[in-house]
Amino acid sequence: MSRQEIDIADLPLIFIRVRNPEQILRLVEEMGDSSKLITGFIFPKFTSESYRYFEIIKSLNDQATGPYYGLPIIESSGVIYHESRLKELMGIKRLLDSYHDLVLNVRIGATDLSGYYGIRRGPDVTIYDITVIRDCIADIINVFGRSESDYVVSGPVWEYFSNGGRVLKPQLRKTPFEEFHDIHGNNRTKIRSQLLNKYVDGLIREVILDRENGIIGKTIIHPSHIIPVQSLYIVGHEEYLDALSIIGNNHESQGVLSSHYTNKMNEIKPHYNWARKILLRAKNYGVFHEQHNFISLFTEDIHV
Repeated sequence: MSRQEIDIADLPLIFIRVRNPEQILRLVEEMGDSSKLITGFIFPKFTSESYRYFEIIKSLNDQATGPYYGLPIIESSGVIYHESRLKELMGIKRLLDSYHDLVLNVRIGATDLSGYYGIRRGPDVTIYDITVIRDCIADIINVFGRSESDYVVSGPVWEYFSNGGRVLKPQLRKTPFEEFHDIHGNNRTKIRSQLLNKYVDGLIREVILDRENGIIGKTIIHPSHIIPVQSLYIVGHEEYLDALSIIGNNHESQGVLSSHYTNKMNEIKPHYNWARKILLRAKNYGVFHEQHNFISLFTEDIHV
């Protein structure tokens, strides 16, 4: 294999954003055998009436053309407008439930949702500071983030990226840098300064809020976003041990356990679904060494 080629097994999951359902058929036909390199298609402005997208996907799969998957983007006026939101979200959910095995991800299109109000968040705030969008995201998570639904909801795009200088005020918490165990004795304040110069700290703050609200993953529009987003979804050593303990003791009569780090209680039943999701994240993103956190990925030595 030459240096200009990549093995098919090493390809990422490739999705194509289409403008309408019929474009899927045209693309698959024109691509011929190359269409087998495609994982699926992205459906913008997805609504409860967008059943045609999945009808086509299912038809292609039934013909052994695929398998293909769908990635719907929730960003329509019916979802952002309060008076129609719940009805529309439940309609979308019923539609997706009918094709559950074909839905790998449900994406929130906060940029388009903001556009209905002429709002664009600035670089000093997160999407959760925009109240009308925050309320909408809360309802989307309420409908699709339930444990029994088992959908993966991904966060909205962060629009800003570094142009070589500091873009934002230094709003990153100092604690991770101060606590980070640097085996080479590097100056942690210097690492923080370099990080702020190279990456947008607002992105980090927003991903942390995404993660804490049950959102997994984020649409990325610039290469500099990759490391911050990916590193923040790697499971910490402490929460990994907590998850193992909760899952491992699920059949025991004891309902409450002390954590491995002896700094919190782990309740088996209330924390079970959290623990299950943590272990799924660990399987996909990995687990940090006990002396490292996401800052580790911004240095030369990575222990995951």
